[in-house]
Amino acid sequence: MYASVGMPFDVLLVIMGFVMAMPEGSHPRATIAAMMLASRTLYHEGAKMLLSGDVTVIGGENEYANSISFVKCCLAEDGIRTTYVRRLVFKRYYGSEIPAEFPDLIQKLSNLTSLSLSPAESLLCNAMGEALLSAVASLTSLTRLELNRGGKPCQKLLRALRSPLRELVYTEDCEKTFTLSALSCCTQTLEVLQLQVARPRPGDDELEELITRFPKMSHLLLTLGSPYTPEPLVIGDYVLAFPNLKHLTTSVEYSPFNNRDIGFKEARWRNTEEAGRPDRSPWTSLTELRSDVVTAWAFGLTCKVEHLRLDITNVYDVKDFLSDVLADLRPTTLYLHIALLDGLLVTRMTLESWKLRDYLAAAVKNHPPELETVDVGVTLGYDRPNAELGYMLQGFAGLKVESFRVIVLGRMSGGFDSKPPETKDKDKMLGGLDPEGIVQRILGTIPSVRRAAFEVAGFPAHSARNYLDSDS
Repeated sequence: MYASVGMPFDVLLVIMGFVMAMPEGSHPRATIAAMMLASRTLYHEGAKMLLSGDVTVIGGENEYANSISFVKCCLAEDGIRTTYVRRLVFKRYYGSEIPAEFPDLIQKLSNLTSLSLSPAESLLCNAMGEALLSAVASLTSLTRLELNRGGKPCQKLLRALRSPLRELVYTEDCEKTFTLSALSCCTQTLEVLQLQVARPRPGDDELEELITRFPKMSHLLLTLGSPYTPEPLVIGDYVLAFPNLKHLTTSVEYSPFNNRDIGFKEARWRNTEEAGRPDRSPWTSLTELRSDVVTAWAFGLTCKVEHLRLDITNVYDVKDFLSDVLADLRPTTLYLHIALLDGLLVTRMTLESWKLRDYLAAAVKNHPPELETVDVGVTLGYDRPNAELGYMLQGFAGLKVESFRVIVLGRMSGGFDSKPPETKDKDKMLGGLDPEGIVQRILGTIPSVRRAAFEVAGFPAHSARNYLDSDS
């Protein structure tokens, strides 16, 4: 039985819309569920609102009833609600019991475009795993699939997919090889691929002429395991598989202190050798490359990169690799994220600070002429922030660029902290900054600069700029 309603339905529906936009901490879904009891119209429209947005179903011993409730909600109203579900996430199913109704329900989600399974291997190895795998594989509407903590069942699923995926996110914990041929279902449609696996490349027994090509692939995001061998960093297969790639983002899980360069030098040699083969067609240009400077060096790419972002976590990265990377990639815009994990920018001028200045000066003095814009993100100490910035800026004195910007990303206090300054500390840090003076120092240190700017992340009032070629 529905409660009486004394307010126009169109007003109630607007209120429902506002409720759905509330933060999760306000329990908007529970509020919508309560409003659905008011009338048949709200019962229908409320379910539509609940299911047509991002839907997350959480596993676990104490969540089984909620999983069943989700199934019942979708199948109510003679199953019409199954057409509302477009983005669905199953997570925290660590050996949890999966409702027997899940596979049948998934097959009915005819408009589902995005599906996330986490942990995917646990879900697909469950007693209902085979049925669930078949149900997902049978869908033809998916454009985005996310498989977190996958394994053999997930690669089996990928090979069986009928959906024309445009985006795939795939992560794996184990030391396994991910073969690109597993994505044969979407060779003509895949545009974005995010991989976090130990060896995201074809197996050793896969012939080069059989490497799958993906002509629409434009964005590749790689998270690689510790490169104690060069294999994770050898990218010739990517160049073959993704001939039209435009955006490459990488991160490498390794300690910057322990054997950090093992595999990098051999990887660069192998990448250079492969790129020089007459049967290879290397990338001629990339719109964007985001990487740490050592990995970018190991890739050995020699294509033109329009926007280059490099993370620097060790002062010797600047000394040993930065100059080569700039010469190889010839960026138009460069962003250097200097997040030095071994305490280089601290509250006192140290020997390492001298090294940073000198290594920067050596690395950029012969930068490619294509470089026009440089942005530098840094962390600072509290005692002498202006002095620290001025000292670092000396390392860029040899630049011949039109635009230079410094962004303070956070603070250094005993250890690395990339967050913006905390409220209790900000007065000390910000009070010691002279934004206008820093901008003038940029202009004085780098004579070619026509547009200079200084920013503090999270505190726009402590910013300054000087554009010599405009009235702004």
